Order: sequence, then structure tokens, then C-alpha cells
Amino acid sequence: MRIRVFRVFACVVLVTAAFLASRTAAQTITPYPAGPPFHDPPSDTFKFRDLSRELKNKMTGTYTVASVGDLFWRSPVAERMSPALRDILRNADTTFGNFEGGEGWQPRDGAKTFQSLGFDLLAPGEGVQAHELLAEFGIKMAGSGPNLTMARRPVFQEIPQGRVALIAACPGTNLCGTPAADAGGGAAARPGVNPLGVTVWNTVTTEQFNQLKAILDSVLARRHEADVVVPTDLPPPQPPGRLVLWGQRYMVAAKPGEIHYDLDPSDEQAQILAVRNAKEVADFVAFHMHVHHNRYSFPVLPRQLSPGLPAAVSPQVDRQRPRYVFWFRQSLDAGHRDL
Repeated sequence: MRIRVFRVFACVVLVTAAFLASRTAAQTITPYPAGPPFHDPPSDTFKFRDLSRELKNKMTGTYTVASVGDLFWRSPVAERMSPALRDILRNADTTFGNFEGGEGWQPRDGAKTFQSLGFDLLAPGEGVQAHELLAEFGIKMAGSGPNLTMARRPVFQEIPQGRVALIAACPGTNLCGTPAADAGGGAAARPGVNPLGVTVWNTVTTEQFNQLKAILDSVLARRHEADVVVPTDLPPPQPPGRLVLWGQRYMVAAKPGEIHYDLDPSDEQAQILAVRNAKEVADFVAFHMHVHHNRYSFPVLPRQLSPGLPAAVSPQVDRQRPRYVFWFRQSLDAGHRDL
């Protein structure tokens, strides 16, 4: 099959068989534990299922995808945009983008515009409450829901070539809405977006790090003075080369002034699992992240872009992409390249 892309961008069946055996024979069987901890069967004796068939690209014929970024407008624009661009969006088999602008001033007209432009699937920008309105015009939105479980589920599009799935995540905190949460611990479920937690670290040189550590140590040394009514809290333990000072995180790196992002391990695993599960029941899976993060603590100005290159392919802009963008590409490549 051929796939054209414009712009970047389990059922588990448990079968139980009953065997007739003598009481003596039954006593020799070690029962599977009724509760945790459960143990995975050893890989050298358990034949795992070959997932290559489920994980490969199974779309048939020619399948065309049109992917755009932020849909940020305050009034319908379908009849005012470039006819060539409009035709690309309308003629693709799957068209999706990011609902950045929210519902806007005219929510129903906006949703109708998405339909007239051929959009099938959307990811939440600031429009996390627009599910029902978009659904009236045949558009589905991934990445948000009444609880965390629903927000992490894919939405599907059924077309002759196969089944398409979209999963959307929101890195950081409150970037495109409140993080969704499941009910638990006496707390009710919270509607919101599918979060991908990110911890931000500012990079400094070894010399600068030692200076910051000296400041921190000198402040903490005064915690036990008699006239200190409210001592400074002790910082949480950190790995070598990292420290937290007055609410800011610092780490040693080759160059100062850059920003390093650590993904929340549980969120990271949840996104990978969501993609894996979606691919087992879909023929083509797209994953979207609403990214506003920067590699540097200062902006890249337009005049710094390479002459003759559009912003989308400028080397300076490409180096801006944070680590978790490359992380997800590597995660997909580690599983199967034809997702």
C-alpha cells in the first residue's frame, strides 16, 4: 500500500480448560497466586504471541493523511483560505489538527467550518469541552474526557482502507486544560486532558552548579539559629549534579541556558501502552502532543532562521524540539516502524 502524508506530523480472551485428575495429582500443582504479587512467566519457557501482524501497517490501497498544527482562528475561514490548501484538507482520507483556538466566539459556526474543511479527528488545544458540538458535525476529538481512562483512549475513524486511531496527550501542567483524573482515594473523577507530566531542569556549567550549591548550603546552615522562627525547608534528595534552589531546578550540562525535560515515568508508560493497545485494534495510529516547550530559556527570533528555508525546516527551529518529541519517535521505532 502507499501512504501520502502532507506535512509533519485487546481483546484478551481467557480460555479455561478443566482437566479431570486424581486428588494425588492435584496436590502436586502449585496454584497461581490469588492476589499480588503476580509474576510474569519466565520467557524461556513461555511462548509469547507474535505481535508483528497486529503492529504492522494494515491500511489497504492508497491512503492519504493531511495533518495540520494549531487551528487558531476567531471566525470561520473556510471560504477565505487558499483554495489549494482547502482542497488538500478536503481531499485527504484523514484530516486532523489541534483545536488550539477553543470554541471561539461562534462555536457552532466554528465546528461547521471544521466539517466543511474536511476535518475528521481533532486533538484538544484549549477546546476540551467541545466533544458534543463537534460530534454533531461528525468530528471526533481525542485526548480529553470525563476521567483519565477516557482521556487516554483513542478515537477511531472507519474508512474503506481501514480503521484509523488518534491518541492525543498534553505535556506539562494545564497547558491545554486541567489534567484528567480517575476516581480514587475518596476523590471523584476529574474531567480534563490526557497528561504527560514533565519536570523542567535548567542547565548550568559545573562551576555555576558549585556556586549555586554553595548558596544553598550557606542558607541551610542558618536553619538552627535561635532567632530563625521558620527555617528553610530541606530540599528533597537529588542525584549528583542536580539541585533545587528557591523553586528552580538546576543540572550540570555542557552548556548553560538550555532546558532539559524529564518525563513522568507513569505517564510515559501510559502513553506507550495506549499506542500499543490502539495499534492492535486499528490499522493506522496517529499520536499527537500539544507542545509549547522550548529547548532554550530564550526565544529564537525570526532573523535567526536560516535564509531561504521556511520555519518548519529551519535547523535552528528543528533543534528547538524538546527531548520528549524524539523520545516518542524512538519509542515507536523500538516497537515497529510501520505503526
